[in-house]
Amino acid sequence: MQRSEEIETSRSELTTRRSANEQQQAKSRQRLGGMEAIAHRAEAIQADVATLNSEAEALLDDGGTGSPYLQLTVNAGRYQTWLTKEEESLAALKRERDQVDQDLEVQEKARRENADALAAADSARERARQRVLQSEERVTALVGDEDDEESHAGLSSLLRRIDEAPTKMSELRDEIMLCSRRVHEALEAQLHAVESLYAPASTFIAQSDVVKNAGLEFNAELRILPAWRSVAAGLDGRKNGEFSDWLIELPQRVEDTSWDQLATQLREAFDRLEHERGEAGGEYRNPATALRNNTTIDDFLMSRFDLSWLEVRFGLTGDGLPLSQLSPGQRGLVLALFYLVVDRRTTPLLLDQPEENLDNETITSKLVPAIHEAAGRRQTIVVTHNANLAVVGDADQIVHCQMNDRRFTVNSGSIAELDVAKFALNVLEGTKPAFDNRRHKYEAFPELS
Repeated sequence: MQRSEEIETSRSELTTRRSANEQQQAKSRQRLGGMEAIAHRAEAIQADVATLNSEAEALLDDGGTGSPYLQLTVNAGRYQTWLTKEEESLAALKRERDQVDQDLEVQEKARRENADALAAADSARERARQRVLQSEERVTALVGDEDDEESHAGLSSLLRRIDEAPTKMSELRDEIMLCSRRVHEALEAQLHAVESLYAPASTFIAQSDVVKNAGLEFNAELRILPAWRSVAAGLDGRKNGEFSDWLIELPQRVEDTSWDQLATQLREAFDRLEHERGEAGGEYRNPATALRNNTTIDDFLMSRFDLSWLEVRFGLTGDGLPLSQLSPGQRGLVLALFYLVVDRRTTPLLLDQPEENLDNETITSKLVPAIHEAAGRRQTIVVTHNANLAVVGDADQIVHCQMNDRRFTVNSGSIAELDVAKFALNVLEGTKPAFDNRRHKYEAFPELS
C-alpha cells in the first residue's frame, strides 16, 4: 500500500500534467479553428476571383486567348499536411489526457483505499484507546481508596484495621478508663474539700460526749446513687443473659467507692459488653448489638463511664442514718443537737418545743444534757409543755405566760420559788393530784427505784 504522501505527490504531478495537456489542447484547437476560418475565407476569395475573371473576360473581349485576368494561388497541400499533423497532435494530447485521467482515477482509488484503511486504523486505535481507558478505570475502581470497602485499597485498609483492632480497642478502653479515673479523682477532691470545710465541726462532734451520747455524727462520702440501676436499661435483655442483673448488682459487690473497687467492676463490664450473652468467656461481638434500638453505644458508654451515678453526699446523721431516713422526732432532735452543741456561736438561741415527737427518756438522756451544754456559753430559751425539760432539766428560770381578755400576763422565777413551783406543777405536771397519782403508781414497784 502506497503511503499517503506518495499518493498526494503523484496526484499533484498528474493534476499538473492534465492542466498542461488541457492548455496544449486549447492552443491546438485554437490553431485549427483559425486555419479553418482562413481556409473558408480563401474559398470565398477564390469564388470572388472566379467571378471577377468572368466579368473581366466579358470586358476584355480578346477571345480569352491569354491567361486569366486574376490568378489566386492556394497551397492546399501545405494546409492539408499541416491539418493532418495538427489533428494527430491533438489526438495524441487527448490520449495523453485520457491516460492522465486514468492515472488520476487509480491514484484517487488508492487515496480512498488509503483513507479507508487509515479510518479503519483510527477506528481500531480509538476502540483500543477506549478499551485501555475502560481497563484503566476498572483497575482504578478495583484499586479504589480506603473509603471504599469493596476496593483493593479498602479491603487492605479493612484488613489492617482488623489486625489493629485489638490494640486499638485496648487503647480506647484504657483511654475511657483514664477519663473515668479523672472524674473519680475530681469527685474525691470534692469529697476531701467538703471534709476539710467541715473538719472543725466533725472533730468537735467526735470529741463531744453529749453529741456522741445522742448518736449525732457528721458524714461525708462518695455514694452510688439509685440512678445506677437505669444504666442497664439500654441493654437488650434478649441478647445479654444475666448481664443486666450483674450491672444492677454492682453497688452490692463493691466494698467501697474507691477507684480500685470501681475500676475492677467497670473493666469487667467492658469485657462482658464485648462478648456474646454478656459472658466474659463468650464469642466476641459488636458491642452495639447488645443494645436496644433506641440506645447508641456512645450514650451507653457515657452513662456508665461518666460516673454521673456517683455523687459526694455529706451531712448530719443520727444513729448512723441520714436525716431523710429518720422519724420526724429524730430529725428534730438532730437539728436541735446541732444548734445546741455543734453551733459554737454565743448569740441567744430560741427553741420552740424541741421535745415534740420525742419520748421522755430521749428528752432526759439526750436533749437535756445538750441544753445544759449550750447554756454554758449562750442564753438558751426553750418553749415547752414538758416537765422533763423545765423541771428535770433544772431550768435557771421558768417563765409562765397566760392570756386573759387578749392580754398576756407573765410570771417568772426559779423552781425554788413557791409560785413558780405551783404553776409548774399545774401546767407541766397536770396539777398536784395528777402528779401524786403517777408517783403512787410507780411507788408500787420498789424495783423501779
